[in-house]
Amino acid sequence: MRRSAPFLGLALSALLLLFLTAPSGAAASDGGQEAGAPSGPTEFVVLVLEGVSSADVARVDTPNLDALAPRSMRFDGLQVDPSAPPTRFALTFGAYGSRESIGGAIWPNKAPRGVPVRRIALPQVLATRGYRTALVGRWGLSSQADGFPPESARRFGFQTWRAGRAYDASVVDRRIPRGRDRVDDGQTSPFGEHEGLAVTDAFGAYWSEPSSRPRFALVIVPDTSAVAPPPSALLPADLVVGDDDRSRWDAQTLAADAIVGRVKAAIDPARTTLFVLLEPRATESDTLAAIDGAMLVAGRGVTAGTSPTLCHPVDVPRTILALAGCEVPAGQFEDGVDLSAALGGGTVEHGPVLCRAFEPNGPGPNDSGRSAAVSQDGVVLVTEGAQERAVDLARSPESAPAIPLDDPRLETLRAFPLSIER
Repeated sequence: MRRSAPFLGLALSALLLLFLTAPSGAAASDGGQEAGAPSGPTEFVVLVLEGVSSADVARVDTPNLDALAPRSMRFDGLQVDPSAPPTRFALTFGAYGSRESIGGAIWPNKAPRGVPVRRIALPQVLATRGYRTALVGRWGLSSQADGFPPESARRFGFQTWRAGRAYDASVVDRRIPRGRDRVDDGQTSPFGEHEGLAVTDAFGAYWSEPSSRPRFALVIVPDTSAVAPPPSALLPADLVVGDDDRSRWDAQTLAADAIVGRVKAAIDPARTTLFVLLEPRATESDTLAAIDGAMLVAGRGVTAGTSPTLCHPVDVPRTILALAGCEVPAGQFEDGVDLSAALGGGTVEHGPVLCRAFEPNGPGPNDSGRSAAVSQDGVVLVTEGAQERAVDLARSPESAPAIPLDDPRLETLRAFPLSIER
């Protein structure tokens, strides 16, 4: 839909999604496994690197991400929410966070509620096919009203939850001393190391455990650049991190690339589908920068090239379910589209997508939110409070020329968010 430049040269913030697809019993191809590779169900790892954009990646050396770029199908039409919780919700439930009034961070002692239990999550469906399921890292989609925070993710099919964050669990349960916000299968403890390194180590330990069943893991690596620089174990030996934002962001990107390398080393690419998501940090000044994305798909059975297909994180669960051979439960994953046909160079029809962030969470009127409705042909309607602006990314992704607000193409985009309840 947009940009013909290589992925690492993208100017706008982006979301990178990489598949290393290894369906069982298929013939070898340019991007996939060799003949005689292990058969059996495909395993899945979804790795989310929060606060890292493709523009960040273009600034520094990222050898692990660079090694994944060749022999890939690139989707320039990926759009991402300008806030982490709706993106996590989309990746878990295949629906927009707006459907459940989730537009920003959910704190256990403040939000009216989080995800309702009637929702069926991706790990719950995979478990019906014998998968072991894990969340490593932050959940942040449950409130005090939903129950004890250290158990919240396990209510939605994650059989184990490690190196999670309970988000001030001591405020909810006075039996928990302050500072014991790390969660490992319901048990709380202090974070004794950098959160990103803790998540990486927890994933490595989980994935190294013997398993007779296929595995699925959602791994959330948080953006900690505003709190503390990454540990030296994840950075080049000679790097000195400055006190300015740009230096901290570059260090976060370098650490993210190191984490990608560690995850790659832990998994078997002959049987694993790896999703690596670069989720840009939110920006108050430009909604377009927060929601614009790109997606790379590489691996067995994937044709190298560029796909014009519009897509969103809500499409990831549907695609995983298709690759795993699972049926989609009725009434669930309602906003996602199966993109697996596009991996071979085919086309996938996709309606408009919605990217939205708002505070506070919960139903009712809210004029302070930011949203962007995006069409397949690159028209974007941005709403910030009561203000509207429209741009045409297809004509010029770099300058995003304005579109008059009376353009008839905007009517569908105006109506689309209204169909998503919140």
